[in-house]
Amino acid sequence: MKSERRGIACAIVFGVLTLWSAGSVYAQGAPHTNPRPDAGTDTDADTGTGTGTDTDTGLHPPHLLDSPPPQFPSGREGQGLHPTVILLVTITPDANVTDIVVEHSAGADFDAAAVEAVQTWTFEPATSAQSPVSSRIRV
Repeated sequence: MKSERRGIACAIVFGVLTLWSAGSVYAQGAPHTNPRPDAGTDTDADTGTGTGTDTDTGLHPPHLLDSPPPQFPSGREGQGLHPTVILLVTITPDANVTDIVVEHSAGADFDAAAVEAVQTWTFEPATSAQSPVSSRIRV
């Protein structure tokens, strides 16, 4: 039973991380324009190529550092469910997780478990011109 529960929890975490990695990132704050369309992309980051300077002025999404899995709601373990909950989350410049909104529900108990889990996740905040900025992500 414990291994089944662990497998279900792992499946939920994998689904959430898959959605998160494919999700959208929206930086908040003053917009800026890049001098060329590909400036500041991940292919330019940390390579010393691209802009020809040591300064990276691109927008970089937050980086997930730790993501403890959600607890499966009590009494729902043996039902063979594989729910997907999609959340919109704000990551502040201080790396706090705030303003969590359920975008796609799997039921109140699963939604609550997902929100509770995401509140414990730790991120490196998004950056713009190497400065931390608020961002809105989908997980």
